[in-house]
Amino acid sequence: MARKARSTPKGRQVDPRALEEVRALLGGESRQRDLLIEHLHKINDRHGHLSAKHLAALAQEMSLSQTEV
Repeated sequence: MARKARSTPKGRQVDPRALEEVRALLGGESRQRDLLIEHLHKINDRHGHLSAKHLAALAQEMSLSQTEV
């Protein structure tokens, strides 16, 4: 039996608004993986918490897996 193709990719989808917020917050700063903790602090300072949508957006922006973030 053939499987149907997925209509969406596997995993948590990135919210376009959250991605824009993360991009604006990081500005021209480097997206190197060793700056992950600093970027997480920026998101937490700005929003008061680390939401799943911002973590997914940060993972995409930094080219990391969501598990790493």
